[in-house]
Amino acid sequence: MVTDLRNGFVVRVCRTTLIFGLLLFLLLCEFQDWRLLVNYGVGLLIGMLFVYTTGMLVTESIFGSGLKRRSWLVVSLMVAKYALLILALYVLLRYDAMNPAGLLIGLSLTPAVLVLKFVGQCIKGNQNASAHADMGCISSAEQRSDADKV
Repeated sequence: MVTDLRNGFVVRVCRTTLIFGLLLFLLLCEFQDWRLLVNYGVGLLIGMLFVYTTGMLVTESIFGSGLKRRSWLVVSLMVAKYALLILALYVLLRYDAMNPAGLLIGLSLTPAVLVLKFVGQCIKGNQNASAHADMGCISSAEQRSDADKV
């Protein structure tokens, strides 16, 4: 799983979230409430930004070099994303465009996709391991121990 971070796991999560988000946006259009749609869109973008920046920073801290020199950048990005959320909430409340359900759905879609993709990869990994064992594939250490017995 750690090497999968380097191979773009967070980018794939954001791409999948965008696809599901657009489909859910079309479904929410049936309610014909512009406040719901605006809050959903704002929540979706902020949720994707939260997951992307956190994933980027975690990946950089695990695999990157020179993070100590850029620690002020890491801290400022982590604070800036919460400042953006507060600013979005202020603007939505200021212009009487607040719909908590839309914002909640938008904010929670990206973490939900992240969890579902992680569970899917765990299931896929377990299936690959069991399929590998079912095919009779054994390790070289097991082959040597079997050869010693003969």
